[in-house]
Amino acid sequence: MKLLLILIIGFLGCLINNYGVSSTEICSKGVDQVIYDDQLGYTVSDWSWAKPRNFSNFKPVHSGSHSISFIPKTYEAIYFNLQNPIDPSIISSVSFWVHGNKAGNQKVLVRFTSNKVAVQKDFFLWGEESVIIPDASVSSKALSKNIQGGKWVNAVINCDNLEPGQYDGIQIAASGEDVQEMIFIDDIEVNKRCISTNPYRNLMKPLSCDGHDCIVIKVTETSNQMRWFSNEVEYQKYTVSMKNTNTAAVEVLEFTGNWFKPRNTSDIWNVSFLEGGYYGLPDNMKVIYPGQEYTFGCVSVKGPVSFKVSYVEYENDKDRLTNAKQVEPTKPPVKTTKPIPTTKPTANPTTKPTTIPTTKPTAKPTTKPTTKPSVSPATKPTA
Repeated sequence: MKLLLILIIGFLGCLINNYGVSSTEICSKGVDQVIYDDQLGYTVSDWSWAKPRNFSNFKPVHSGSHSISFIPKTYEAIYFNLQNPIDPSIISSVSFWVHGNKAGNQKVLVRFTSNKVAVQKDFFLWGEESVIIPDASVSSKALSKNIQGGKWVNAVINCDNLEPGQYDGIQIAASGEDVQEMIFIDDIEVNKRCISTNPYRNLMKPLSCDGHDCIVIKVTETSNQMRWFSNEVEYQKYTVSMKNTNTAAVEVLEFTGNWFKPRNTSDIWNVSFLEGGYYGLPDNMKVIYPGQEYTFGCVSVKGPVSFKVSYVEYENDKDRLTNAKQVEPTKPPVKTTKPIPTTKPTANPTTKPTTIPTTKPTAKPTTKPTTKPSVSPATKPTA
């Protein structure tokens, strides 16, 4: 049987980061549900978009007679839809085994879904934050937490790293566009929490925030009707919200796609376009007040779509700058006028400030483009 069944008898005391098994002992009262063990669990459905994939692979296997195989590429993923959601208040961890074929070191990450949408929290299978239990036989500490070639390694995700809620799916996805060597996955299990001795504690709840950490980004997929194929590539419409969790108003916000694959410039709207592929607040939004959310829409190749903040300034706090773009602080990106889309926007924001606030930072360009992209996609997806 699996090593996990031995581990759950006692406490897991492996000293690795809090993304996987934490240095705090994690107790398990046994298996809550089996996601995969030779076959999918009876409450689990295959919603994967990785091609090719095989849920009846014969060799190698960690236990039993079958494993899952897929080729990590272009952010494709194995996606398990769960009829029995994972609730971190009663679930301590999720465990699975992964085999790196001959080469190993594949770049793969895990995401959970809520309401069929991947939450923007990645659990990596490589590097310092890897959820893989270090392989003691690997001499290099840097590589001991990577997927290994020619052997099985155990990955354990600590559910204290999930926000409170119900998680109805797990995605195991390629990170990056490169075609990597095939990997194998086996024995995916969800473990019960010892509530009395190991109560849930939300490790994701920030005690304080600073700079771009005060901007909480949430990416939400739209309904299945806003999903379609073009040239055998699957596209999806998304809504993105950026919430200001600071106590001061945001006056300058610039961001870029962390992984965002649109068809053209009209596939993102309610933003202003900056130099170098960066985006900013639209002209009709001068500030984001504490607790307020700014939202925009986009269309992208289906996958773990994400955005990251590159520059932010707060009201009455001009010295607090976050600049991840490696540009000179005195020369923030200048807004440029983008080519007018073929289909001219039919609607403009109903309200638009006529004056610029006197508290506007002098570092932000005072001239704004006279034209801006449509507030809605130029090309509406078809079913």
